[in-house]
Amino acid sequence: MEDFNKSIVDVLEWFGDRVVEGCETFAQEVEAIADEVEAAVGICLEPVFGWLDELDEVIVESSRPLVQMAMPTLQNHPACVGCCHYHGQTYGEHLLVCAMHPYGPADPKCSDWESVWGEH
Repeated sequence: MEDFNKSIVDVLEWFGDRVVEGCETFAQEVEAIADEVEAAVGICLEPVFGWLDELDEVIVESSRPLVQMAMPTLQNHPACVGCCHYHGQTYGEHLLVCAMHPYGPADPKCSDWESVWGEH
């Protein structure tokens, strides 16, 4: 009976080894297929991502005049409304209006004012 039990254990160990080998082979093949699919999808989506980057740049560039026109208010910096030089970012507690007039122009009309829409 002991020989029979040992034979059963040997068969089960052999079978277990085959199952492990089969799973390892299957996992390697699935990984190889996944790598191929990832590469193919990457090739297909690369132009889309490039187009999205270009679209993002166009959106940012075309919305810049709208943002620059809206940020300076008629109460705070009326001479800066619509000026392409307006910066309007706060650093700490200090607002940098533009490089030429860090605290805003002293006069109601700025001599450095240029339209955000270019020369019109």
